[in-house]
Amino acid sequence: MLRAFSFWKSTLVTFKPALVSSISEEAKIRQIIGIRTNRPVNIQIVNSIIEKTNSEGLAGTAARIARAGVYLNSHNPTSAIDEILDVLPKIKDQALKQMAIGTSLRAWNDLLDDKESILSVSVATTESEVSKIRTKTVENYNAFKAAFPSSWLVRLACAEFNMYLGKSKDAYNDFIEIEKDIKKLIDTPSKFVYEVATNKNTNPYLLLGHQLLRSSVLHNTKSKANGESIPEGTFGFNTDVLNGPNLDVLKKELDDNLSDEEVIEIAFIIFNASLLHHFHDFFPLRSEYEDWDSDKAQHAKRLIYGAYQGVSTNSFDKLIQEVRSSMPQDPFYAPVNKLQEVLKTAPNDRSILQSIRVAFGNRSETSFSKGDKAFHEATDLIDGSDMSPEASGTIRYVQRQAEILRELYQQLWYRTKVQIGVALSEMNRFHEAVQVVSPVIEADEFIYMWRALLTRSRAYKGMGCITLSDKDTKLLNNLKRSLVASPLYDAVKQEH
Repeated sequence: MLRAFSFWKSTLVTFKPALVSSISEEAKIRQIIGIRTNRPVNIQIVNSIIEKTNSEGLAGTAARIARAGVYLNSHNPTSAIDEILDVLPKIKDQALKQMAIGTSLRAWNDLLDDKESILSVSVATTESEVSKIRTKTVENYNAFKAAFPSSWLVRLACAEFNMYLGKSKDAYNDFIEIEKDIKKLIDTPSKFVYEVATNKNTNPYLLLGHQLLRSSVLHNTKSKANGESIPEGTFGFNTDVLNGPNLDVLKKELDDNLSDEEVIEIAFIIFNASLLHHFHDFFPLRSEYEDWDSDKAQHAKRLIYGAYQGVSTNSFDKLIQEVRSSMPQDPFYAPVNKLQEVLKTAPNDRSILQSIRVAFGNRSETSFSKGDKAFHEATDLIDGSDMSPEASGTIRYVQRQAEILRELYQQLWYRTKVQIGVALSEMNRFHEAVQVVSPVIEADEFIYMWRALLTRSRAYKGMGCITLSDKDTKLLNNLKRSLVASPLYDAVKQEH
C-alpha cells in the first residue's frame, strides 16, 4: 500500500502547470456553489492531529474546525457549536476564523430549523427555547456579516434571513444593491491571466489544493484504466516546485511532527477555508419542486452541476457502446440499385450531379439512423460535461470555468430578482412585484422557476387577479414532487 505523501509526490509532476486564471476562476465557482465542493474530511486523521497538537497552532485549530464540520454533517449541530466556541479564541489565521464563524452559523441555523420543526408537531420544544436559539442565530449572522464585509454572497444570505425575520424593508434595500452588484459582474468582460500559477501570483493554499485535487483525478483515472495504482516514486516531485509550494514547505511551517497524511489533511482544510464560502445552499440538489425543464434551464443546470458533480463514466460507456453497436446510415440518397439506374439513364445535356438532384432531391430528407442519433447523443454529453482539472494548464479550461461562473452569476441574479418580488409583496406592493418577477419567468432560464411562479402567483392574488394567479399556481402544482416517488435520502432541506 502506498504512503499518501509518496503518492502525491508521484502524481503532481505529470500535469502541465496550471494557469493563474484557472485557479482564480475555479475558486470563484467553488465559493459560489458552497461547501458541497469540499473534499470530505478524514475524521480519524483529524482526531490524530488534534491529539498531537493539543488543539494549538495552525494545524490544531484547523483540525478542530474540520471536526465541527463533521459533527454538523452528521446532524449534530450542538456538538459543532460547542467545538467552535471552544476553539474560536485560539484561531489566529483570518481564513480559518471566517470558516469557524461560518460553521457556527450553519450549526445555529440547523438547530433553529430542527427546533421549529419539533415545535410545530409536539410540545417537546417550547416557544421560549426557540426564541433563544433564534436570538443566537441572529447574533451569528451579525458576526458572519462582519467577518465578510466585502462579500455580496454573504450579504445575499443575510438579506434572505432578514426576510425570515420579517424585516422586509431592510431586505428589499439589500436585495436592490446586491442585484446591481451581480448585474455588474455579468456585464463585465472577463479578463484572464494566462501565466503559470505560482505562490507569488496566486494564493498558495488555493494552488496547493488545486494540485492535490487534480492529482486525485489522475490517480482515479489511471487506477480505472490499468486496474492498479501508480507505482511509488515513478516521478520526482521537485520538478513541479515552480508551480506552487509543496507539502514539505507546509510541513515545515506547521512544525508539529505531523505525518504526511496529516499534512495533506491540513492542506485541504486550509484550502477550503481560503475559498471563503458563504455557508448557504443557493443551488440545492433537491427541493419539494422539480427544476424547470426548459432547454435553457436544463443547459444551465448541466453546466453548473457538472462543475462539482462531474459526469458518470457509466454514462459515457453506455453511449459509446450504443455508437459501436448501431447501424450506420446509408451514405447515398437512396438504395445503390436506384442510384445505378439514374447513372445509366442520365441525359447527355445534364450533369450527373444534376440528374441525382432531380431524382432524389438536393439532400437527404430521411431521419437520423440509430448510429447518427447515438453519435450525436454522445457528443452532446461530452460537450456538456465538465472539463477535468487535469486540463487547468490550458486556455480552454480557463474559458470553460468563466462560462460556468457567468451562468452562476445569472442564476443568482434571477434568485435575487425573485427575492425583490417577495419583499415587495410583503410590503403590499403587488403590482411592482409582478413587474419584477415576470421578466425572470419570461427568460425561461431560471433553474428554480418554482420560486418565481410562487411569488408571482401570490402577487397576482394580492392584486385580486385570481385567474392569473390560478394560472401560475397550476404550473407550480405541475412541478410539485410526489412524496411517494421521492426517496427520503434524496431530500434536501431548503435554507432560509
